[in-house]
Amino acid sequence: MKRGWKRLVAVSAALLAAVLVPGAKGEGPCVLPPGKDGGEKRTVVLPGGAELTMVWIGAGKAVVGEEKARVRMPVDGFWVGVCEVTQKQWQSVMGDNPSYFRGEELAVASRRGELPVECVSWEDCMEFCRQTGLRLPTEMEWLRVRNDTWRLSTWSWTSDNSGGRTHPVGRSEPGWGGIFDMDGNVGEWCADWFAPLPTARAKNYAGPATGTERVVCGGNWCGDQWFGIRLRKDRLSLPPDCRYNNVGFRVCLSPSPGGEGADGAEQGR
Repeated sequence: MKRGWKRLVAVSAALLAAVLVPGAKGEGPCVLPPGKDGGEKRTVVLPGGAELTMVWIGAGKAVVGEEKARVRMPVDGFWVGVCEVTQKQWQSVMGDNPSYFRGEELAVASRRGELPVECVSWEDCMEFCRQTGLRLPTEMEWLRVRNDTWRLSTWSWTSDNSGGRTHPVGRSEPGWGGIFDMDGNVGEWCADWFAPLPTARAKNYAGPATGTERVVCGGNWCGDQWFGIRLRKDRLSLPPDCRYNNVGFRVCLSPSPGGEGADGAEQGR
């Protein structure tokens, strides 16, 4: 399955940047207090002036493992991007646009910047995070969001409807909290090194300390409509220096300590 997925990509792997530690605090300006309620939205301003909307995911559990041996992994509350990071947001921070798809077919030129950025390595994404103060989600955080969006998001941009390209973010059907593209458009880098999932509860699990490939979550424009469903059992990973035109990323933000509106209650399953 993983080998078959890799055959779907259309752009070759490329070179590298400095490796940063997943989950490390960023150096940029983005800071938010804890949300008051699950689904609360806030907007942060990135270096360069672009805005990015985030939604609060209250403390809860990510469900992993086979049906008869499922493990519910506790996850603290966090902010997550409503959409995948766009080319406009990337360019605002990084000053370039590495994406393969530039939206020449879009009649409204201003929408081209709303395409998800792709052809970015895990290492590239970590540099974006360093400059903004944001971070990549852990796989457990990504699955925590998926727990709430899975039932309600019935379609996204896949090979069945994408026309062989990415589409502006926020144009598919949203899941809970107005979160878009969890199961399509581009796959999403996570912070973790890839390894077998734990079989016992571990709070805020963030993968092993070392590895060779990083976790990639979610469907994409060149996988069919069942691809995201199959990923519930068959996880994906890539070397951290790979750049493909069906892989981008979504960002998270840990709440600043001592902020207003702490939400200590668990939500979801």
